[in-house]
Amino acid sequence: MFENLVARDVLAYAEVYHYREAANPGHKESDVDLVVELGDDEYRLIEVELGAHQTDDAEASLLHVSKKLLAGGADRPVCMMVISGTVPFAYTTEKGIKVVSLGCLGK
Repeated sequence: MFENLVARDVLAYAEVYHYREAANPGHKESDVDLVVELGDDEYRLIEVELGAHQTDDAEASLLHVSKKLLAGGADRPVCMMVISGTVPFAYTTEKGIKVVSLGCLGK
């Protein structure tokens, strides 16, 4: 349920900025929740997690999928992000993954 609400919000923001959003990046091995395509082969990978305690697993998933996509010839994602319902503030992990609260979207 939470993932669907986040997907709805991300789609709304993507439309405002004329980006294309897809729930699946079109790669069978993909295990990310959302992909926002920016055009010109640029894209963002997004994992959605309800609890802040799940961000480490989400980070690992994003890095794993990114590595597979790069090995398959895709460009590097412009951004990899975890959207959580309970993180108290936005931050960037040591591996470059953005972790943001749902309330931060659109700001």
